[in-house]
Amino acid sequence: MVKQVTKALLTPAMLWQIPGGHMPTVEEGVSKISAAHFASGGTFFMGDARIGSDPDTLSLQLLNTALNSATYGVPTVGDFLRKDKGYDWGQMQALNLPDFNVFSILWGGGSTISITTIHSNGEDGGWLADKMVEYYAAPRYFR
Repeated sequence: MVKQVTKALLTPAMLWQIPGGHMPTVEEGVSKISAAHFASGGTFFMGDARIGSDPDTLSLQLLNTALNSATYGVPTVGDFLRKDKGYDWGQMQALNLPDFNVFSILWGGGSTISITTIHSNGEDGGWLADKMVEYYAAPRYFR
């Protein structure tokens, strides 16, 4: 959708207020991020090879989070993620953003995870900041 809108408007996009939380693994649990700040945005855009294409590597607390079955068609986050049948969460989708006319992501919004804390939002033990360092080692530029 972003690609079509930016093409029609002849204007690139900046994704704004994307929660920078991530999906923790079983091993990680809530040691870096509280359940209140679990999110898929950070994991989707920055990738997480620890997860790869196996949602069962994710924290049981996340997998067992209840969803509205009428809306999502399944009762839990785990069931929802398994519907993707092999999506590779290890992919760093941020590298594809220029193909969709996106020149920037502004992380965080309100009381969500961002690259640094504002002391009223959650912490992620440096997960997102470490992912940004990884990205900047070999970025893909918008042209």
